[in-house]
Amino acid sequence: MNAQISDTGNPTETIPGFEIERQLAQGGMATVHLATQLSLHRTVALKVLRAFSDPEHQERFFNESRIIASLNHRNIVTIHDVGQFGKQTFLSMEYYEGGDLASKIDQGLVDPCTALEITASIGDCLGFAHDHGIIHRDVKPANILFHHDGTPILTDFGIATDVTVDSSLTACGTTIGTPCYVSPEQVQGMATDGRSDIYSLGIVLYEMLVGEPPFREGSAIEIMAAQVNLPPPKLPERLREFQPLLNRMLAKKPDERFATADDMVDALRDCQIDYAGDGENAHQLLRRLANRMLGARERYGEAIQETFRQPSVYRSSIALFVLAVAWIVGSALRGPDPIDEYLGKAEQAFADDRLAYPVEESAFFYFREVLTLDWENDDALEGLHDIAETYADRAEGDLVKSNFPSAKFHIDRGLEAEPGNERLRKLRQDTKGLRRFPEKVLSGIKSIFD
Repeated sequence: MNAQISDTGNPTETIPGFEIERQLAQGGMATVHLATQLSLHRTVALKVLRAFSDPEHQERFFNESRIIASLNHRNIVTIHDVGQFGKQTFLSMEYYEGGDLASKIDQGLVDPCTALEITASIGDCLGFAHDHGIIHRDVKPANILFHHDGTPILTDFGIATDVTVDSSLTACGTTIGTPCYVSPEQVQGMATDGRSDIYSLGIVLYEMLVGEPPFREGSAIEIMAAQVNLPPPKLPERLREFQPLLNRMLAKKPDERFATADDMVDALRDCQIDYAGDGENAHQLLRRLANRMLGARERYGEAIQETFRQPSVYRSSIALFVLAVAWIVGSALRGPDPIDEYLGKAEQAFADDRLAYPVEESAFFYFREVLTLDWENDDALEGLHDIAETYADRAEGDLVKSNFPSAKFHIDRGLEAEPGNERLRKLRQDTKGLRRFPEKVLSGIKSIFD
């Protein structure tokens, strides 16, 4: 059976090789469906361009396909296929069952620990895209999806710009972006670079912390005027420690923002370390780990939520008691100890040099899964340390060979595994100046020494 898609995105016209299950989303350019790729029995997100779109829209659609296909990063959506059938143009992508960030924000505030982690992860993949000459230009909660393990995924590169070419897709007078998240320079039709994405991500961080974007009142024109003219918003008193970070991300002048997404991620990671070191945030960390550990057993969910409604003086002891009981009962229900299974898979992945990729078959993934079940597991912590040290060794080897882009990559991957690793933090500091150069420039520097 083949997918049936009409001119308006409804099932009537055939796209060979796919079977539609249901509609996931609909936008101005395209409709996204949950579908099955019949040849591989693979569940995919099938994005279909509306037949009434003009040639420019179709060019933008293929532009998105080329961009995504060229960016191999754990936080960037994976593209499987792109093609045309009759009047229909389609894009087959990996399906992420964890929903989007907009839905999560609608359900309630995102705790600061999680907000910082999401922002750093998206910032990391933006830095990767920027290093390859790509600006996203539409970073917003609806374009951040989640894998089932909670990994954030950046999608919808439909209006992204390749800064290495003179694209006719950004013609003068064309408004591109979403008013609540667009940068001041985009509003004014000025030249943009990666710092525009930093601004938009700052709006996303604010929305995660506060529950709504800072500039949202009035018409689209009024909102865009606010992006240009109004100062960065003030966070509530309980979040004041994040204000300097937010001010830098949301500076009206690009020169006053972080110079690169890598610099922003460095600041976010430092902020994470400082925030996690505050003893008063132990309850938030405990809650996050508890929810992940017990997420598959919904019957414990209400008990955990009730626990955290108790007065803070009792919260830690009660939470630990509930977790202990749930863990004992849950272990009895699920049979073999999953920790041993994950550790075995992690050791094999490490031996196979699958340190961080493929994402769900990597040593990093398996060790992190162990820590969601036992956050003080010595084997998992040592495993993450070994991953970080391996990346540190590779980064040092890269620097000896003047392979600066590869060194940057290995330093960032290692710090994901162990943010406090001293060797990697020193390497990051020592190479900070190099991180400001685009990859092509660094490659040129390298060629001088070859």
